Amino acid sequence: MIIKKRNLHIGIIMDGNGRWATQQGLSRIKGHIAGAKQVKNIISHANDVSIEALTIWGYSTDNWKRSEKEVNALMSLFNRFIIKETDELVEKNVQVSFIGNRFALPEQLQKVMGILEEKTYGNTGMKLQIALNYGGVDELVRAVKKVKINDLEVSKETIFAVLDTAGISDPDIVIRTGMPTPKDGLSIWRSSGFLPYQSIQSLCVSTEILWPDFTPEHFDKVIAYAKPDERLYGAQR
Repeated sequence: MIIKKRNLHIGIIMDGNGRWATQQGLSRIKGHIAGAKQVKNIISHANDVSIEALTIWGYSTDNWKRSEKEVNALMSLFNRFIIKETDELVEKNVQVSFIGNRFALPEQLQKVMGILEEKTYGNTGMKLQIALNYGGVDELVRAVKKVKINDLEVSKETIFAVLDTAGISDPDIVIRTGMPTPKDGLSIWRSSGFLPYQSIQSLCVSTEILWPDFTPEHFDKVIAYAKPDERLYGAQR
C-alpha cells in the first residue's frame, strides 16, 4: 500500500512485548529486544512512505515500578539501539528528538540521546520523536512550571510552546497495540497518559496485535482504516 504524503503525524503506544515473550516461552527482555527490531522496521517504513512525523513511546514514567533487573535491561537496550541506529537515521534524513524527563535517565543514555539529536538536527525528512521517561501528567506539570518561571501569559499558544513536542504538529492518529479483542461490539482503549494535551483531536485506534508482531502492513492498514482526512473537528457535513 502506498500512502501519499499528507503531513500525517502518527503516535504509537507500543504495548505487548512482555506478553509476546511469555507466549513464546521467553524472558521479558527477549520480548523487548524483539520489540526494538520492530521499532526499526516501523521507523524505516514510515519514513519510506513519507509520514511527516512519528512519535513512539519507549518508556513511561510509570515503568520505574518494574523490577530493577528489567529496568536496567531496558536502559541498556535503549543505549545500544540509539548507538546502532544513529548512522542510518542520519543517512535517511530523519530528524530525531527525545521527549520526556531525560534527566532521570542514566547519564550514558542521556549522552547518546544528545549525540543522536545533534547529528540529525539539520535533517529535513521525517520527524521522529522518541518518548523516554515520558508521562503526560509529568509533561504538563513541567510545562506549567515553565510558564510560571518565565512569567508567561497563559494561552493555548503558550502551552503548546512549552510542551516537549513544541514545533511538532499534533498526532493525527494514535495507535495502541496489544489491547483486548473486541467483545460484543465493544473494545477497551486507554492512552495511559500518552500526549494528553496534543491528542485531543487524534483518531485513536487499538489492535490486539502485540507490538513485536505489528508489521508495516498493519501500520498502513490502520491509517487506511482511520481516514484522518475526514475529521470534522466539531463541524457538520
